Parts: sequence; C-alpha cells; structure tokens
Amino acid sequence: MNSVLLQSGLLAQALPVLLHKLANQTQLITGFHAILRMEGGESLVESRSHDLIQAGHNVEQVGWLLAALSSGAGHNLMLARREPRGLIWTVDLVDEILRKQGIEPPGFGQSLPGLTSHAPKGWLLPWVLGCMLFETYREGGNAPAWTLEASNGGEWRLRLPMRPETTTDMARFAANLGEARWEPSEGCLTFPAAWLQPSRA
Repeated sequence: MNSVLLQSGLLAQALPVLLHKLANQTQLITGFHAILRMEGGESLVESRSHDLIQAGHNVEQVGWLLAALSSGAGHNLMLARREPRGLIWTVDLVDEILRKQGIEPPGFGQSLPGLTSHAPKGWLLPWVLGCMLFETYREGGNAPAWTLEASNGGEWRLRLPMRPETTTDMARFAANLGEARWEPSEGCLTFPAAWLQPSRA
C-alpha cells in the first residue's frame, strides 16, 4: 500500500496532539470516577453529566483519528467503519496543529461537507486532504485561503494556493485517490460528487 501519512509531516505532528487530547479525556473520566466514590458524589456527577457526555464524544473523535492515522500508515484499522464527520475532524486536527506552531492559516473556518458511504475506504479522502492542507500551510506566510466547493457540474473542488516546493507532494497525495484529478496549474483537486454530502448547517 502507498502509505499516505508517511509521505507528510502531518503524521509526526498529529500523534502528540492526539495523545494530549486523549490524556485530557482520561483525566476527566478519572476525576468523575473519584467523585463517585465520595459521599454525595452521584448527585454531583449527575449535575455535570454534560461534561461526561462531551468526554465520550471527544474520545470517539480521537479514536477515529488514531484509527485513520494507523490505516494511512499501512494498518487497516478502519475496516468497514464510516464516519460522516471524518473530514471535519481531520481538518480541525490540521488547524489545531498549525495554530500550536503559531500559524493562523486562512480558510479553516468554513463549513465542511460530510463523508458519504462512497468515499474511498472511509478515511482516505480526509487524510489526503489533511496532508495537502498541512503541507500547504506548514511554513506560514501570507498564503491565500483554501476552499472546498461543489462545482456546477456537481463534482467537488479543493483549491489550494500553490508553492513551487509543494508541487511534487501534492501530485503524490492526489495519486492515492484513483478517481480524483489533480490540476497543478490551478492548484485544484477535483473528485466525485458522491464522495461528500453538503452540510445541512
């Protein structure tokens, strides 16, 4: 298998961020467990149940990202799992990594579509796009914003500001998506409409 993540610096940067997120949730759950052992602890935990629910959602997100990352490194942990929020989670991860490095890349606040059951392998599209975004903005600077929009013909188009030093990497990432087309002169990755579903937000 052509290992998508090992071709990008995203792998090395993602692991510590995901481990930190997981440690935070573990601390929170451990704290709730300690409170439950105290007198009157059950009522206190019940009053903070929204925090416990949020911790569950956060662990679910980190679990998916770790499984996708491992799959990209050549170990298929995703199997048949499909997660509509996979692209949103991956882009949020890239955004967090860049901001921790003092980079505030434009374009990361846009509403993103959900993955459909037609997206290749369930995890591949988010990680290819994640790698492309990370390599585009990792050096900072004043690069223009990226966009992801449906074209008039129905296909999706990811447009990136191109830098000469990333041209080869972008073509290599795009090659992992068999039905996608990479147009380096336009910095545009075009892929089938069926892979994504517009956000209802």
